[in-house]
Amino acid sequence: MVRRMEEYELLITEIFSKTLEKVDNRIRVWAEKVKFELKTNPYNGKQLRFEWFREQRFENYRLYYFVSEEPKRVLAIILAPKKDQDKIIHQIIQNKDEFWKLIRETKPNA
Repeated sequence: MVRRMEEYELLITEIFSKTLEKVDNRIRVWAEKVKFELKTNPYNGKQLRFEWFREQRFENYRLYYFVSEEPKRVLAIILAPKKDQDKIIHQIIQNKDEFWKLIRETKPNA
């Protein structure tokens, strides 16, 4: 599937922001780079169960996110160690309706 290089609005959950503050600087620099890349190429990450649920990985960390086409947004959900992967994926899927509501109801950036 070919997608045009349109810009997506990046949304960040509070938990993502809090975990980003606590990780090693190497991980933080990588996550900041990925956040920038997600705006133009959100489908680059590995698909997890659904086309809209993805992850990017670096060393033993995973950045989990949703991709929305309408509106064109990416929601960075959480940055977490791989050892917690199964539990986190399960929790994200269990709470997917709340994440979709956040994507739909957040006011667009001007």
